[in-house]
Amino acid sequence: MDMQLNLFAEDNRLEKLTELGDSLLKLNVVDWESFRPVLEKAFQKERKSNAGRHYYDVVMIFKILVLQRLFNISDDQTEFQINDRMSFMRFLGFQRFIVYGNSKFSSNSQNTT
Repeated sequence: MDMQLNLFAEDNRLEKLTELGDSLLKLNVVDWESFRPVLEKAFQKERKSNAGRHYYDVVMIFKILVLQRLFNISDDQTEFQINDRMSFMRFLGFQRFIVYGNSKFSSNSQNTT
């Protein structure tokens, strides 16, 4: 089978997902940024230096935790689903070809008090 590159394939797939009833689109009514001040306060940690890994965006972490609860999936399965499912990528606001890695961050974020 000869496969041709379609530059609009991703857009077409997103349109098809919308037509088929992507349930995550219903969550677009939520103003996720309104949670930012509370989340930043909850996840606030003083950095001793600029060395090491930087923290993930708190709103993205929150949205990932929502996905985990909605779909009852583990950290490892969350990482897989984010990489595999266009609906998850769209919900999280990822642009084309961005790959999410390190499933352990959501467990670590849950332990922050």
